[in-house]
Amino acid sequence: MPPDASSVRLGQRLRKARLARNLTQSEVAQQRFSVSYISAVERGQIRPSLGALEKLSERLHVPLAELLRDESDIIFPQVTSVEKDGSSEDRDEFESRLALARILARQGHSFDALEVLQSLPNAHLTPRQRAEVLWAGAYCNMQARRCEEARSAIQDAIPFADKANDQEMVARMRLDLGRTYSLMHKYQLALDTLKICQDAIERGVITDPVFRFAVLSNLGSAHRALGEVETAFHVLNQAAELGENVVNPSRLGAMYAELVESSFAARNFRDARMTAGKSLSNFEAADNQRLVGEVHNRLGRAYAQSGQLADAKDHLEQAHQIAEREQDTRGIAEAERGLAEVYVQQQRIEDAAAAASHALTLSDELDDPMERAESLLVHAHVDEAQHNYTAAEKNFKKATELLESTDATQAQSDAYARYSEFLERRGEGESALKLLRKAWRLSAHSAALTR
Repeated sequence: MPPDASSVRLGQRLRKARLARNLTQSEVAQQRFSVSYISAVERGQIRPSLGALEKLSERLHVPLAELLRDESDIIFPQVTSVEKDGSSEDRDEFESRLALARILARQGHSFDALEVLQSLPNAHLTPRQRAEVLWAGAYCNMQARRCEEARSAIQDAIPFADKANDQEMVARMRLDLGRTYSLMHKYQLALDTLKICQDAIERGVITDPVFRFAVLSNLGSAHRALGEVETAFHVLNQAAELGENVVNPSRLGAMYAELVESSFAARNFRDARMTAGKSLSNFEAADNQRLVGEVHNRLGRAYAQSGQLADAKDHLEQAHQIAEREQDTRGIAEAERGLAEVYVQQQRIEDAAAAASHALTLSDELDDPMERAESLLVHAHVDEAQHNYTAAEKNFKKATELLESTDATQAQSDAYARYSEFLERRGEGESALKLLRKAWRLSAHSAALTR
């Protein structure tokens, strides 16, 4: 079935708006859409939903009402003409092949990457595209330790990046040139080149913290290779301090977020958009890391309940490492509670006490009654293992009182059941029965609420 006329007109308006802002289909697609979807919308083969149209209007900086108008004479302010550089499809093919080459190089398949680059057309490329192809080839040659070819390609690429008026690209190319000189053991040339990169950072040409980290680490290595030990020590210390943030997605996301605000203040909306994408990408990576930690925590508790203590400990320690790396206080507290329970079963009571105390301290920092109650319950279990029954009962009472201030009926029921079991082991059958009845009533109420 051929596309209807209104969908075709809408697609034409979207394409016109995109080209007016010198954006590629992949830039419009970003992480929400696929390039093939954007292409089909522009050809009128797919009519986007209202939600998709709202997102597209935001990315193209065109009011939604304008996109939905049925007139064909809507005028979009031009940024630069891109039609002379070839069709949108040709440009998308070029960018996808270039991206494939970079991926192959990152995976260590440098010669396959070079073959992909050689398949790219040489005619009708913009200065930026020529720079990108030469730069990608230089990276491939660096990976293959063909240093002279890499150096030559970067030096050929820099004038094209200059012609495209992209000083950030020039700075990034010089960083790779400095790396190449180091691979060639030409450390003074490496140092001189990297100092130009450092100057670009100080002048605000490039503000990316990852770039700054890479420059500092390579500068430190060059100083060390030249025997300038004291300077190397100072620079590498700076790199190490910054590296703590660079390898942590949450911190890096926050650093990029600060740069977004600076770009907005300077009305540099292109940089703001690109940096916001990096910020969100890192925050999503941090969320995924925390989710992995939660999975290990749950697995650890499940293994502990089934008596498979070695597996339980492995998973809980992995959860602990992930949470520490992400500075996830809640995740660390949960891992410590799980480890405390495992240590009690292994009769490692001192280790259990240390883990339970740490979990309780972290829960206090979170100021979350449910977190604190859970840590108190684990601490009570450890107190019992230490035969400190007075402290155990005190912690059970504190935990149940905290939970009574929440609407978490199932958590309250579980806490009363655990408190009841403790009293039963102490020979206080009547008190244990009262708490067990209370736990049962709460459990029945919780079940009714979920129906």
